[in-house]
Amino acid sequence: MRRKEKELTDTERIEEILTRALFCHVALCDHDRLKIRICSLLT
Repeated sequence: MRRKEKELTDTERIEEILTRALFCHVALCDHDRLKIRICSLLT
């Protein structure tokens, strides 16, 4: 993470955000290849 002041490490806070969200963007790096996924959190 480039900006440590924006990093979320508290799992309770992350769960609170995901509970209220309809979808989220997840970005991962795999051997210098960027992978971005849009996840629907609706059940």
